[in-house]
Amino acid sequence: MSYKDAAADPENHLEGGGRQNHGIDESTGKYLTYKQFLRLSCGLAEALRKNGINADEVAALCSENNIYFFVVVMAALFTGLTLTTINPVYTENELNHALNLTQPSKLFCTKATYQKFLDIKSKKDYIKKIIVIDGDRSIPSGLSLLDFLRSSGTIAVDIYKFKPTNLDSFSTIALIMFSSGTTGLPKGVMISHYNLNARLMTQYNSRIWYQTNNPNVLGVLPFFHAFGLQLCLGDLFDGKSIHVMEKFDPIVYLEFIEKYRIDCIIAVPTLLVFLGKHPVVDKFDLSCLKDIVYGSSPASPETVKLAARRLGVIPRQAYGLTESTFGVTAAPPGSSKFECIGFLYPGDMVMKGYYKNEEATAESFTEDGFLKTGDAGYYDNEECFYVVDRLKELIKYKSFQVAPAELEAVLITHPEIKQAAVVGLPDDRAGELPLALIVKEPNSNLTEDEVKNYLAGYLSKNKHLHGGVKFVDEIPLNSVGKIWRRELKKMIPTLKSKL
Repeated sequence: MSYKDAAADPENHLEGGGRQNHGIDESTGKYLTYKQFLRLSCGLAEALRKNGINADEVAALCSENNIYFFVVVMAALFTGLTLTTINPVYTENELNHALNLTQPSKLFCTKATYQKFLDIKSKKDYIKKIIVIDGDRSIPSGLSLLDFLRSSGTIAVDIYKFKPTNLDSFSTIALIMFSSGTTGLPKGVMISHYNLNARLMTQYNSRIWYQTNNPNVLGVLPFFHAFGLQLCLGDLFDGKSIHVMEKFDPIVYLEFIEKYRIDCIIAVPTLLVFLGKHPVVDKFDLSCLKDIVYGSSPASPETVKLAARRLGVIPRQAYGLTESTFGVTAAPPGSSKFECIGFLYPGDMVMKGYYKNEEATAESFTEDGFLKTGDAGYYDNEECFYVVDRLKELIKYKSFQVAPAELEAVLITHPEIKQAAVVGLPDDRAGELPLALIVKEPNSNLTEDEVKNYLAGYLSKNKHLHGGVKFVDEIPLNSVGKIWRRELKKMIPTLKSKL
């Protein structure tokens, strides 16, 4: 099934007229049925078409996990409008980078994120409209979603007559999602409609995915992130009820598994640590669990074994990157190979390239067209893959990519910092913690807290110096004066023992 099938045959897809809920807000109880969801998506798609969609036009969506999030995603897919998703906790500095790169004409946000864009709109002449997706009424400089549909005359669209725009799925860019690639500042990954459909087809492959009949799933991973977005798109096309959590709440999470007898969960390593160690887990009946898949960053064998002993299920690993429409391998259901990242997914899921960055695109592919993942690995005689080392410079903090170069570029602007290098310290809970090595200017009395606070003023929380600051006399440089990251990696055991 593709997203066009939902519009072509709504009665069948919406399970007898849309009585099944699409999204349920776990904190408020507010919900959208699938019929309501499709009507809003089609109405927004028609409104976008009536307002005109230019070739290569981009819209932006900046939202926390919200039941209206995928209304915008589906409307964009229906019309061929390219959508970029933006982290709602971005600082002004990070927002400027994302917006100036993609230059969206329309900006979809929520009541929680709207304030960020009040001043920004007046400074960005390319932003023509701000639309608040969960607003009941329009607010200064912005329209509510319903008012946008009313003003466009599409609030009562006939979903049975609606037709998506015909487009070339290979060449049309569906999503621009931000990733640091193998190095440097965040880049816009171009995901085509064909990439999305190829990814969605993998969920019916029993060699990769546990096939569950449970109609309920928990939307707890960030929707703006490739992991959360791709998973929920798959759940949406399966007609599942997505119980939306804006932020992770351990009690709500455990109650959900117990109440709905969830048999398969998708996790990140920090969640595995919680499930394996936290005493509150023992207060809930999780015997319904039959499959646990984790990904986004590695977990230590000890963490996996702790969760397995407690839950009676061996967590299996999946591997992916934004540049491959996230998932690219997964260990098969029932696998007991802790360090195996699984079998290769079938289908063309490799990105079109980086948006407006031909140089970075060229550097990310081999001469014969293979994507460079930045990881070193091998596969065994059963065609099961393993990652043994990271070649790229990225730090993975709680499944978020942190590019050392981005942090270093901010740190070096401090008047009392002569040199700066950032490295990832291994950590069981978070994966890696960003640690700064600092060479101070002569006679400087700069403190660790001052360095941390300076960086925090420019970058969002996942990029803060959670591993601390270490003042050093020198930073290893190579023959051309660049930071010698291979030598930095050798220093990590020593640095960790001194902290």
